[in-house]
Amino acid sequence: MIKRKIAIILTIIMAAFAVPCTSVYAAGTGTLGGAEIPDRFTDNFDVENCLDISSWNGEITEKEWQILKDNGVTGVIIRAGYSRWFTGFHSKDSRFEENMEGARKAGMDIGAYYYTTATNEKEAAKEAEYFAKLLEPYRDYLTLPVVYDFESNEHGRLDAAKFRELGPKGCTDMCVAFCEVLENEGYDPMIYANRATFNRYLDTSVLEGSYRLWLAQFTNDGSATGYEGNYDMWQYSSSVRIPGVDSRFDANYIFKRNISEDKEIADAKGEIKGSISTFTLSEGVRSIVPVTSTGDKANIRVRDNYGYSHMYKVFKKSSKYSSEECLMACVLNGFFVSEKSINPKYFVNRVAPATIGNDYASKRDEGYVLSMSGITKILRDLRLDVQYIREIDDDVYVKIKSHLATGHPVIMSLKNPTSRWTDGNEVVLLLGMDENGYGIMADTKDRYWNKNDQRIKLVSVDELIRAMESQDDDDSSLVKSDAQQGGYILIDGD
Repeated sequence: MIKRKIAIILTIIMAAFAVPCTSVYAAGTGTLGGAEIPDRFTDNFDVENCLDISSWNGEITEKEWQILKDNGVTGVIIRAGYSRWFTGFHSKDSRFEENMEGARKAGMDIGAYYYTTATNEKEAAKEAEYFAKLLEPYRDYLTLPVVYDFESNEHGRLDAAKFRELGPKGCTDMCVAFCEVLENEGYDPMIYANRATFNRYLDTSVLEGSYRLWLAQFTNDGSATGYEGNYDMWQYSSSVRIPGVDSRFDANYIFKRNISEDKEIADAKGEIKGSISTFTLSEGVRSIVPVTSTGDKANIRVRDNYGYSHMYKVFKKSSKYSSEECLMACVLNGFFVSEKSINPKYFVNRVAPATIGNDYASKRDEGYVLSMSGITKILRDLRLDVQYIREIDDDVYVKIKSHLATGHPVIMSLKNPTSRWTDGNEVVLLLGMDENGYGIMADTKDRYWNKNDQRIKLVSVDELIRAMESQDDDDSSLVKSDAQQGGYILIDGD
């Protein structure tokens, strides 16, 4: 009897420290890939199957990992840790390392997630710090985002009542606090929530401009979600079974923009109305959502006039990384959604050597920088549709403004040292144009003509164009130690 009483007491105590269960019942289609793909992702997107996995799925053998891959699973988001329902204690998922190794050996894309029970910004930041420590040994494994699992727990400290108490601002501030820690550690953060949470308790106008979003909404009949906000992943089921694997899985679609198909979008560009002197936008950039515009980094989402969303990350140049390297990291983040976040370090160590040669590191150590030809080669090797136009002719104003009007970027080589916009030879990046005709500049430098440490600026496109010069010779050097090549690059253009 005494032993039985002790067992009952221990059961009650363990409940207070319970491991959260992400799903207590099955919902959604039971077939991998069995949900209808939303219309917005049927053209110019690759749709890949991804599972989210934790200790609740039990042991997955090496054979079962291979079965998952053979059945079309290309990626997994693995739970690294969680905070306990009632105490908030941080804990590591008991199968985190095992699942990371299993997915790696199977050759899958890998991301990770953390289940929160934080109730304020400070606690959320502490969770993120713990999450980052868990991720550090596996940093090189990660090719998918790291995720903040933000959902109410029915009986815990972050329950529905706490959601209502926090309100949209409090909930959003927690998400930002968590993601900022991960971003400062060099990771690509994402926020997971269900449709009701996004609609009622999160300010998506803030989050969409800075972080990738993962939508959860189960449709038992396999129909597409009707959620109208932006998202990069959709969890459509918690009940998928795959023959030969002894578990039931949460199933998701990852939507990756297919850059090689974008020519059709560029060809559909609207006609410019009016002369240069009375220039107006025919379609224009639909929305510009700056989130942070000061300091060493900034994030801005530009949605082009055909509804495609580009999330750019703007970095400040430093003694380690040139303006050209920072601008290239910015461009690639905007076009390769749902991929590993690209910072200047990643660009220098991974992207540049793979596209223009392994001697890039030694060249940059000698003071060489990427030329306009080098930038063009990298973008083309990555399957972006670009034009490098060397001559500054009478049509340059229309060409550049019409391109910016669609919400697609332009890289310009400035060579006029008398202009207030440049101190000599410089490459600048414009991400689009606002409703008043000002260029949206992703600025890597401090400027005497505008606030220092302001990474996103509105600038006069006409004055920037007047600071440009043609590239008169046939120089096609990929890196240069002297004057930068002239001209401009239209990215994702005809």
